[in-house]
Amino acid sequence: MTKRKPLGEFLSRAMAAGRSQADIARELGVSRSTVHLWATGKRQPPERFRTSLRAMAQPGWKVPTAPKRTTRSGKPAKTAGSVTVTPLPSGSEHVFTHSRTAFARELDRLLAEGRAPSVFTVLLHGFRSDLYRDRNDAPRGPRTRRLQVHMSPEEARALASGQKGAWNSAITRSIQARNYEGGFTFDRATSLSMDSTP
Repeated sequence: MTKRKPLGEFLSRAMAAGRSQADIARELGVSRSTVHLWATGKRQPPERFRTSLRAMAQPGWKVPTAPKRTTRSGKPAKTAGSVTVTPLPSGSEHVFTHSRTAFARELDRLLAEGRAPSVFTVLLHGFRSDLYRDRNDAPRGPRTRRLQVHMSPEEARALASGQKGAWNSAITRSIQARNYEGGFTFDRATSLSMDSTP
C-alpha cells in the first residue's frame, strides 16, 4: 500500500506555484483565514479537499471557474470587490455592492457610457437622529435606515471618485432633504445599489 501525501504538502506546492491564500480559498469555497490556518500548520485540511488540492499543486494547473458576468457590450464586467451586475429586461443594469470603491468604479464606467443613474439606494448603519425619541423623550438608540439618495450629474462624477467625503456629503444632503434638519449621524453605509438608465 502506498503512503498518501499529506494535504499540507499539496497546499504549499499550490502556493509555491503562485496561488495566493485568497485564490485557494475562493476555489475551495472556504474562508481565507481557514486556508491560512492550514498553511501555517495550525489545522489540517479535510480529506474532502484532497482532489482539489492535488489539482492545484500540479504545475500549470487551472481549475475551471464560473465565467464572469459580462456587460451589455459583451466586455467582461469589472467585478472588483463584491459587485454584482445584473442585466435587466429593459437593457439597463442593476449594480449592487457593499464596497464603496467597487460601486464608484461601476458608476465611473456608467458615466463613461452615458448611462449614469440619478438615484442610488444605501443602507445606513448606526443612524441616530434628534427626531427619533422614545416615550420618555430621550433620544433613541442607533437604527438601520435604507434611503434613496438623489444625485446631480456633478455629484455623480464626485461619487465616481470613490472619496469618502463625497459620499458622506451626498448622503447628508439627501437626508436633510427628507426633513431631517435636526442633528443626525451614521456609522457606515453599505448595500449600495443603482439601476443604470438604458
